[in-house]
Amino acid sequence: MARFESLSFDNPVFAAYAFYAALLVAKMVFVQFCIIAQRMARGVPGLPEDVSLVPTFKDPKPPVNENVERVRRALINDLENIPTFLIISLAYVLTRPTLSIAIWHFRLFTVGRVMHTVAYLLALQPYRSIGFTISLFVHVSVVGQIIIHAL
Repeated sequence: MARFESLSFDNPVFAAYAFYAALLVAKMVFVQFCIIAQRMARGVPGLPEDVSLVPTFKDPKPPVNENVERVRRALINDLENIPTFLIISLAYVLTRPTLSIAIWHFRLFTVGRVMHTVAYLLALQPYRSIGFTISLFVHVSVVGQIIIHAL
């Protein structure tokens, strides 16, 4: 199988990658909806011009609300971690890893990120740190395997 033929749904590793990538992106979209819900529930506009759109927004100067900020920080953390994992994992697919090992990488990273987000939104420590650490170790493992393969 040529390298770029690896980027086909005929390749079960790529199919697994695409499935978990879609789950991670869907999770990030869910968090964006959580931000909207928090803003609406708390009457906190994102920008001054948003006041004219929603009756619950009263103050044109957006106040800081800890509930809104907590969800925003969860999304920012996702944006710091998930895109790089998706990029490096695509390179990992090109190394033709064993299907079971690749699936475990994708699965553990996804579970770690979901755990991190849930714990972040519900202010649950140490679970937020555990979720972050799981995904970080998987990230490092994938990067390490690519480096080893490249050498």
